[in-house]
Amino acid sequence: MIGQKVKILRSQRGFSQEYLAEELGISQNTMARIEAGKSELPASLLPKLCGILQVTLSYFFEGPVGARDHLHCLDQNSQSAHELRTRVAQMKSYLERYIKKLDAISSMLARANENRGPKKSLK
Repeated sequence: MIGQKVKILRSQRGFSQEYLAEELGISQNTMARIEAGKSELPASLLPKLCGILQVTLSYFFEGPVGARDHLHCLDQNSQSAHELRTRVAQMKSYLERYIKKLDAISSMLARANENRGPKKSLK
């Protein structure tokens, strides 16, 4: 249960397993095992973990992982998706303007070629 909550909070805070493990003075492999529920976090590290993740100690013992634990993560994903859609729309607008400029250049080149007349053969 603690491992799941650590994983959710770490993800919400944007921390990597490597970063959190380093801050706690344990290996990344140990952190992965804790998050997977295969190892227990040493009790002596809980206060430090709470400080890093900005939660109270009671958070880890309030019961099973629930929807409340995932809400912030969903908010972040929604915000990221919105930012991505905004960026795609900006790129689409840029590409449409770029294509119009290319079309204009292509038309100018076609008119220039028409005005030059037939090519003279070199014999």
